[in-house]
Amino acid sequence: MPREKAAPQVVFLPLGTPEAGVSLQSWLYESLRGAILSGRLPAGSKLPSTRSLAEHYGLARGTAQAAYQQLLSEGYLQARTGSGTRVSEVLPDPTLNAGYVRRKVVARGEQERDVPQTPWLNRLAEIEPIFSRRTTPSGQRPFFPHRGDINAFPIDLWRKLHTQQLRSSRLTMLLDGDPAGLPELREAIAGYLAIARGVQVSPERILVLGTVQQGLDICLRLLAPGDSQVWMEDPGYPG
Repeated sequence: MPREKAAPQVVFLPLGTPEAGVSLQSWLYESLRGAILSGRLPAGSKLPSTRSLAEHYGLARGTAQAAYQQLLSEGYLQARTGSGTRVSEVLPDPTLNAGYVRRKVVARGEQERDVPQTPWLNRLAEIEPIFSRRTTPSGQRPFFPHRGDINAFPIDLWRKLHTQQLRSSRLTMLLDGDPAGLPELREAIAGYLAIARGVQVSPERILVLGTVQQGLDICLRLLAPGDSQVWMEDPGYPG
């Protein structure tokens, strides 16, 4: 008979001492996150329950729950009924995480040396908390901001229409077009809005943009000029 897989052992790590002025929740979150990114907590590792973790480290259970919840929402942990809380198999994209910016560098054959601090490095360090909260998982998980249900996308129809268009296109399609977007597409959007939404709008008032960042940039320039302060959702669009 095949052997049953042994249940993964619950992992408790030595997390050190919180620094002065750092909340216990932030300390626990950063410690666990650092252990995950460094590999001390590898993918699939089972973490203790919030009650056990709180008792082990002498914390309030609410503190442990808040730290776990933040790690879950950012994609570092996964929780499933009956299997507990584990380190995610697919972690957030590290290239979007300013926590990877190091202040030291190791050249080939040399020992670690300090990098001279410059204004832009200091500024990058200041925005680290912003980027660390807006990492984007490279895998799929439910309810991730700005990401729709890819299973609802008509991929077969899209592929068919895309192929038809390429066969009938000329090399002029590679040239710069209307900066507001393809006129035929804007006309189709205007027609759809009139039928489906009851919105009467001319194609000249429609912009087709290449990225969400372009849309956000235009909206901010129109609605929040100068040094205006705005509120953003968290979690929200990570770009």
